[in-house]
Amino acid sequence: MSEIGASQVVAEPKKKEHKPRKTKRSLYCCFELAYENIAVFRDLLTTISEGFTDEIPLQIQENALAIRVMDPSRVKLANYLFTKDMFEEWQVRQQNHKYPMPQLPVTVIVPVKEVLYAIEKAGKDARVRFEIGVVFSTIGVKTTVAVQKPLFCPKCGLATTNNQLPNNKRGKKGNLYKCPCGWRGKVRTWTKKVKTHETSVETDESTFLIMVKEKTEESWKINFLEDEYEEPPMPILRPEAQFKVTTCDFRAKVERLGKRMDTITFVGKPDRLILHGASDVLSGDIELKKSSDIVLELRCDVEQKATYPTNHLLSVLPKKTVAEVINLEYSKDMPIKITALTTLGDSTIEYFIAPRIESE
Repeated sequence: MSEIGASQVVAEPKKKEHKPRKTKRSLYCCFELAYENIAVFRDLLTTISEGFTDEIPLQIQENALAIRVMDPSRVKLANYLFTKDMFEEWQVRQQNHKYPMPQLPVTVIVPVKEVLYAIEKAGKDARVRFEIGVVFSTIGVKTTVAVQKPLFCPKCGLATTNNQLPNNKRGKKGNLYKCPCGWRGKVRTWTKKVKTHETSVETDESTFLIMVKEKTEESWKINFLEDEYEEPPMPILRPEAQFKVTTCDFRAKVERLGKRMDTITFVGKPDRLILHGASDVLSGDIELKKSSDIVLELRCDVEQKATYPTNHLLSVLPKKTVAEVINLEYSKDMPIKITALTTLGDSTIEYFIAPRIESE
């Protein structure tokens, strides 16, 4: 048997690595604020910065700008929708003719504290212009994802990520679940491989500019953040109690109870709203009667009672500059919806807070 010579060895051709296909889309959005709307916009972003997160997702729609975030504990949610009639100027169009415009809405993430820094000195005679020029790149990849069912609570709509049951009461399979709203059921989780599309911002082709014009002109460039954004679901509510109250007076009552109480129980009745607080050594009620200087309107046919953390309530109750009147809507042991009745046209400012339910 003869040996094979080195010259007779045929090298196998190297396989080419498959590179995922990348597609690009471009978008330009410009909106401008003036007069008292600047202060309102700044106060609303401050609420997010101090009570929710350091990063804000700006969702650009055809005729509106939306922001929706949850706090890290997933107890409260802020939902802002700024319609184009709030702005002095509003544009949404293709940025770069080399790339087509993406399907709306699209979301970019920016650091909220840097945005607040850029507009903190803007006075009542200023004009603040925001220009977002962004190029997105998208690739398809196969990845392993965690699947959860149900993903949202069928009773209140909150994500099923905040299990109120201790580990020793979640069953042998660990799938027994209790929502903050009181719903109980089974939440199953498993993993599977799926093809997904990863979208990122091309930072070298994208810009986020803020220009402030008053006595002087300031121009600030802020970098986009690369974090992925998962839009929180809106809670499913069927409110049985609705109260329209004056902002300053109502906030003062909550602040008074908050000096001694960690939670406040809302007791809605057909003729009044009772705020009940209790600590280890002190308890008390503040009654707000129908048609008083505080309670402007009331709808509550049957008593509705629910308890909420005082610090979360105070973190979202708006200032008078944002809204002089707010709506409160809730049902027994369900999330409360707080709506600021602003002067921002058809814009919507909403907050949701999950109830505090004592463990059985």
